[in-house]
Amino acid sequence: MKKNSEILLSIICPIYNGEKVVGNLIESLENQEYKDYELVLVNDGSEDNTLKVLNEYSKKYPNIIVVDKPHTGLCDTRNVGVEHSHGKYLTIGDCDDYYSADFFEKIIPIIQEGGFELLIFNAYVMNYDKFMHYLIPDKYKSGYFEEKNGVYKYLRGQFGHQIANNTWNKIYPREIIDKYKFKYSVENHGEDLLYHILYTSKITKYRYFNEKLYYYQLNMNPLTTSSYRENEVKDVLDYYEPIKKICVNSQLEKWEEYLSLFFLRRLPIIVLNETNCNDYNKGKENIESFLNNKIILSLFKKIKFKYFDFKLFISFLLYKLKLYKLVYIVLWKKRHKKRNH
Repeated sequence: MKKNSEILLSIICPIYNGEKVVGNLIESLENQEYKDYELVLVNDGSEDNTLKVLNEYSKKYPNIIVVDKPHTGLCDTRNVGVEHSHGKYLTIGDCDDYYSADFFEKIIPIIQEGGFELLIFNAYVMNYDKFMHYLIPDKYKSGYFEEKNGVYKYLRGQFGHQIANNTWNKIYPREIIDKYKFKYSVENHGEDLLYHILYTSKITKYRYFNEKLYYYQLNMNPLTTSSYRENEVKDVLDYYEPIKKICVNSQLEKWEEYLSLFFLRRLPIIVLNETNCNDYNKGKENIESFLNNKIILSLFKKIKFKYFDFKLFISFLLYKLKLYKLVYIVLWKKRHKKRNH
């Protein structure tokens, strides 16, 4: 293995109680011909045999670094992994996922070409090892592109599919992370989204590489997995202050107009989430609490039609014509009728 200063790519993987799955990720990398990378495995205070498994792998493969720490959560664990890594470029995976067999063969030449401040690649989204869809639609072609301030595109929804919010399909130059002291927030919900909104406020050069190089395991069984997020409204509203701060600090003009679209786009998500609430009245109250929030009321006065796409138009109809009430009633009854049978 090369010296720390010569490592091109560090792959960081936070792990909590992953003794049964982390081996797939490790082997998916170690079975490839390319070896001059660093794999930083961070045990987040696991209560199973994860640490033992990681230590066994580190004895087998010299390019593995194992970091053991108390359980503090995903964001802090990612930050610790970055601190213990040495590569010129960084990427962060999830312990229950794995990389394609040609990951290094295809991504290393792209990294070596350079010229980017953020490299994005495509991925397979799997559910219990069954293919569901690609992370990014095929209409987005490989190549370089520039955006002076990508925040406005994020808020308008134009960046959503092209670069996605996920961490595991990104490669970051260390010099950018060090320059701006980027860290994952341990205080906010939606750490990936906030991280990348902040990241895009500081960079201009992007490289998209439309190759599926990662397998993301969704692993959701609708019969056994609750899809209801109890704090969804609070979590969405908590986006306001950190995103506002990013907009102001990056001197983004018309940021309130863009932010109004960001929250409008989340109305259907909130409505659909509340249809999974067991308490009909509580779900209805949660939707109303979102729409009657003073921040939302203020922002929605600044909505501009010129930014609308089809999804935003539907969201606007839900809001302006109060169609969300009808949608909520119909879907709540439909979903709970199924569950009662």
